[in-house]
Amino acid sequence: MHKPRFKIRNTKTKLSNMLIVALMGGGLLLLSYSMIIPAKAYLSVHLMNHAWQRTLEGQTDAKPWPWMDSRAIARIHFDKENQSFIVMQGTSGEVLAFAPGWHEQTARPGENGASVLSAHRDTHFKLLKDIEAGDHFKLQTPNGKWQHYEVSQRFITDKPQLSLPADQNESVIYLTTCYPFGDIGPRTTKRYIVTAVKTG
Repeated sequence: MHKPRFKIRNTKTKLSNMLIVALMGGGLLLLSYSMIIPAKAYLSVHLMNHAWQRTLEGQTDAKPWPWMDSRAIARIHFDKENQSFIVMQGTSGEVLAFAPGWHEQTARPGENGASVLSAHRDTHFKLLKDIEAGDHFKLQTPNGKWQHYEVSQRFITDKPQLSLPADQNESVIYLTTCYPFGDIGPRTTKRYIVTAVKTG
C-alpha cells in the first residue's frame, strides 16, 4: 500500500522540478530578449562612428552596415548636453531608428541654405525640449571641419511640412521632431522646430 503513495509523491516531485525548470528557462529567455535592444543600440552607435571615420578619411559611400540604404554625412554635437550623433542621409524609418536624418530636398548640412534634420522625440532629439535660444551646437562636415551654430528660435507647428525660405545666403539648420514630448502616439501632426544660424 505504500508503493503507490511513493510513486504519486515521486510523480509530483518530477512535475514540480519540470515546472521550476520551465519557469527558469522562460525567465532566462525574457532576460536575454531584454538585453538584445541595449546591445543592438550599443553596436549601432559603434558602427555609425566607424562609418563617419571612414567618411572623414575620404570614403564617399560609408554605410554603417552593408544593407543599410544610407550613409554618414555629418556629425552634430550639442555643447550643453555634451551629446554627439552621426547624421545619416535620408529620413526613412530605418535611418531614424538609429540616427538623425537629413531631408535630401534641403541644403546639405553646413552649406549655405536651409537644411532640415529630423529625429525621434524619444531618442536622439529628446534633448530639443531643453534647448533654448542662445544655446550652441556644432556640426562636423566630411572635410573634418567644425561649423558653429547658435539657436535663434523654437516654435511648434501644426503642419508636418515645414515652409522654408527660397533664397538663403547663410547656413541655417532646422532641427525637427514630433510634438508633444513624452507622447509616443504615432498620429501626431505637430512638429517642434529649433532654428539655428551658423556663427562660424
